Amino acid sequence: MKIILIEGHRKVYYLLDSLSKRKHHKLVVINQDKDYCKVLSRKFPDAVIIHGDATKNYILEDAQIRDFDLSIHLSYDDKINLVSALSLNKCFNVQRNVTVVNESKNVEVFYGVGIDTTIDTSRVLANIIEQHAFVEKLKTYMPLEDENLILLNLEVSSESNSIGKKIQSLTLPSDAIIAAIFRDKKTIIPNGNTMIESGDRIFVTTLKKVQNKVVKALIG
Repeated sequence: MKIILIEGHRKVYYLLDSLSKRKHHKLVVINQDKDYCKVLSRKFPDAVIIHGDATKNYILEDAQIRDFDLSIHLSYDDKINLVSALSLNKCFNVQRNVTVVNESKNVEVFYGVGIDTTIDTSRVLANIIEQHAFVEKLKTYMPLEDENLILLNLEVSSESNSIGKKIQSLTLPSDAIIAAIFRDKKTIIPNGNTMIESGDRIFVTTLKKVQNKVVKALIG
């Protein structure tokens, strides 16, 4: 996959670190921080690191990213994310554009101009705080594109009341599906006969309105 990453510091570093381990990706970074570009180029020699302003079309032309598969926009400035995403979509035929939105009030603006994949950082952070207060065993909480649909990552402890039970015998809401179980460094795609064990990390796709029932059924 051909991917371009726009702006960002720690976010772009972590993405590069993850994506560069998969040798089939072609990675291009455009960043206005010259010193940080030097850091990235030393750490990730296989990626193309460009110092420049991604809101300028001549910079994008020089980057040779026409018809790339995906762009990810990570600036703290929503205007930069919006302009660069629009340019890549409209002028460079990048069909999939994912943008961070730092101010919730701007989400509708992004949708209104056709940028339909956004990450509302304020809402995500608020939800994470809310969910971590809700249950200590909740490792991650990922709102999906529809804010009513969420992905829970729950850790089963030795005190959990679901241990030793088959999934089909659990009192899970009908609006919840156990998508995967991570056990002993292996991923299991479960079925109704799969038994829950202590230490399992369970990934559940569910509606937000029934998340309390999901946690109660799996964690107790």
